[in-house]
Amino acid sequence: MTGGQGETYLDDSTVEELGGQSYEKSLEDPKVAAVFARWSACMAAKSLTYKSPIDANNDPSFTGDVAGTKEKQVATADTQCKNSTGLVSVWHDAEAAIQRSLISENGTKLAKIQALNAVIRAKSAAVLR
Repeated sequence: MTGGQGETYLDDSTVEELGGQSYEKSLEDPKVAAVFARWSACMAAKSLTYKSPIDANNDPSFTGDVAGTKEKQVATADTQCKNSTGLVSVWHDAEAAIQRSLISENGTKLAKIQALNAVIRAKSAAVLR
């Protein structure tokens, strides 16, 4: 949070940083690692070799504005494997737990950001009247 020349503006780097931390920590969660392994095995059964859904998403051969045949095949298999392994809910639950912990650890800092955000919204509303 920063103020300058009588104006107040929000430095949201803390929130972004915590979001990045929760994502990175979720990748280290044993349940997430296990579900990624099950997803990878499911993809392999469909003759597709990716260690994680992140790798499939970031496949460098998928470029351009229009999805080609292989990209559509991978996307279909990815969705099927995510559904059959429960990947989305496992990963969501892990990251949500990490986020709750980070919120608890950073409560004071986040409360200050929330209060400043309320001030900024009120000032913005006053300008728009």
